[in-house]
Amino acid sequence: MSTLINSTNIFWQECPVGKVERQKLLNQKGCVLWITGLSGSGKSTLACSVSRELHSRGKLSYVLDGDNLRHGLNKDLGFKQEDRTENIRRVGEVAKLFADAGLICIASLISPYRKDRDACRAMLPDENFIEARFLVMVFMNMPLALCEARDTKGLYKLARAGKIKGFTGIDDPYEPPLNCEIEIQNKDGICPAPGEMAKQVVSYLEEKGFLLDHGGLGRVLGCVKHAFPISERNNKRRGLGETQARGIEMVLNSPLVAWVANVSADLCQYIACNPERVSSDGVLHLLFCVPFQHLHRLALTFCFPSLSYDHEDNHDSNSHSD
Repeated sequence: MSTLINSTNIFWQECPVGKVERQKLLNQKGCVLWITGLSGSGKSTLACSVSRELHSRGKLSYVLDGDNLRHGLNKDLGFKQEDRTENIRRVGEVAKLFADAGLICIASLISPYRKDRDACRAMLPDENFIEARFLVMVFMNMPLALCEARDTKGLYKLARAGKIKGFTGIDDPYEPPLNCEIEIQNKDGICPAPGEMAKQVVSYLEEKGFLLDHGGLGRVLGCVKHAFPISERNNKRRGLGETQARGIEMVLNSPLVAWVANVSADLCQYIACNPERVSSDGVLHLLFCVPFQHLHRLALTFCFPSLSYDHEDNHDSNSHSD
């Protein structure tokens, strides 16, 4: 811990490009998703699953994993209470910067002490900090049995043998949140599947408006995937091999399609705000007279220039039932 006296002759430097402008650029609202729970409760697994789900939707996130941070930023800290407090404070400050940059920051740490988590929450406006706690009912009911069973790092075994001191859940307490936005519980002693947990979290972000949709991004993405449904039946009908079909599916679920849709949505928003700068027989005709359904051609032609398919195939009433 630093013993230097805090500086007093410092001032905050404002920047002309603020958080609102950065959020518009990214088409999302910056926030902190704080995942807390015992070792082995599934924090890192969920953090990575949420990041992947957001990425597939064209949303930018970054995971701050507790173990990873101790390789660099917090490598000088141990596991005494004062070190744990400083560990959480540093991560909170970094997470705050990520959120201010417009990113969805996913912090995954045991963070056992309630006061430290509350201090991080106080760094941000209430609506920008989301605390997701894991396996709370396990902690109250049978936390050690479940977490020790999933102890891939062997830490519980070392703690039981007395080789690790101050281990959370063994000889150091974990204080569950009193009020959290999201609670993920075990079901009959089994942790939910990563994808299931991720969808629960992302759905919350969507409901609360963190995944913005300026001018119809979601609508465009929906049209793209509707216009080129992926299924084994449709792939055979188009004469696509397994490798090529898998490649197309990757494109439709990749940031490329999100980017194409985002460009269209941003252009629509720009035109709505600046109609005097747009020629009525130029861009307006392109955007509003050409159906959104044709946008997928741009993405697919860009990645697979030799690909062609029967457009009528895509409107087969059975194409979504395969």
